Amino acid sequence: MEFDDEQTQQDLTLTLLSSPSLMNLAVVYYRERQQEEEVFFRTALSTGRNGKCGAVAATLAPEAQSNLPNVPGPISAWDFPVVIITQNDINMNPTLGTLFNVSKWGRRVAWVLHHETDEKWGTLIVTGKMMAHDEKLVFPGCVGWKVNLHLTVGRSDVLPRCAPLTVVQGAGTVTLTCATAGAEIWYTTDGTTPSSKLAGNASSYLYTGPVPVLSGDVVRAAAYASGYEKSPSKYIVVT
Repeated sequence: MEFDDEQTQQDLTLTLLSSPSLMNLAVVYYRERQQEEEVFFRTALSTGRNGKCGAVAATLAPEAQSNLPNVPGPISAWDFPVVIITQNDINMNPTLGTLFNVSKWGRRVAWVLHHETDEKWGTLIVTGKMMAHDEKLVFPGCVGWKVNLHLTVGRSDVLPRCAPLTVVQGAGTVTLTCATAGAEIWYTTDGTTPSSKLAGNASSYLYTGPVPVLSGDVVRAAAYASGYEKSPSKYIVVT
């Protein structure tokens, strides 16, 4: 099913609105060009929430990447910004204001997104920072803080790895074991990288029991199993 970024933005807005930690922070859903920006934000700042004004958090339209580098499968990465704006002459008013500065609201928003978002959204990374005074959406008399929710969605087709090999040197032999059920162990004694029968290293052998070795041999091995990536190769220099 295609990822619905607009619905996710709405869900994030509802997550912020439903948090008791943010009960005095106005929270709005914002898509660019829905109306003139400054008018929209000034209205939200002056209207406030629960009788407290001067601070607003706006969930913004996300940016997306089609696939993460070097990762197969239908995975996409999305950045959902949340901008917190405070207008200090209202926000710090003892009667009308929230009395929380922008960085405190920003940290609270980051905490809520990190701890209270639904696991159905995939892997989440939340970051936050102060905005520059001349940055977009930071209007005269206001300060801003931007929280970014980096969201990875989709199912990865990356397979789990076979368990690392255990290599034990005995008297004239080397014993190889792998904890992955059904794994085949392929090895070489010349130090070259081992491969399964499908990969074509003529110096590779299928492990069937302790390997006879001589001093100076370099035994290198890796495990292969259906449904798994091969294990990291492991080697031992026979002494």
